[in-house]
Amino acid sequence: MDPNHLTADTLTPDACLRLLGRTTIGRVVYTRHALPVVLPVRFRLDYSGAVVLSAPPGTQLAERVDGSIVAFQAEELDPATLRGHSVMLHGRAEALDDGEELRLVPQMLCGTVLVGA
Repeated sequence: MDPNHLTADTLTPDACLRLLGRTTIGRVVYTRHALPVVLPVRFRLDYSGAVVLSAPPGTQLAERVDGSIVAFQAEELDPATLRGHSVMLHGRAEALDDGEELRLVPQMLCGTVLVGA
C-alpha cells in the first residue's frame, strides 16, 4: 500500500456526527502564546450533537480555552489498508460547571473518507 496514493471523499455533516459517535479519542487544537497546541483528549457527543471534551488532568485546558474558538479532529484509520475517515470541526469552547469538561458546538464541520489506492 503506497501512502502517497490516497483518495478521499467528502462527508456530509450528518455522516461526520455519526462517525464521531463511533470513536472516543480526538485532538483539540488551540493557541498558547501565539503557537499551536495539539492535545489528545477523550470525548463524547451530547444529545445535541455538540462534542464534550474531557480535559486531561494538569493541562488546565478548560481554563485556557473557555470562550475561544478551537479546532477538533478525530479519525479512525486502518494503518495496514489506509482506509478510514477523518472528521474536523471548529467551534467555541465552553467550560462546563465541573471545570474538567469543555463543550464544543460545531460551527464548521467537515470530514473525509480515506481510501488507500
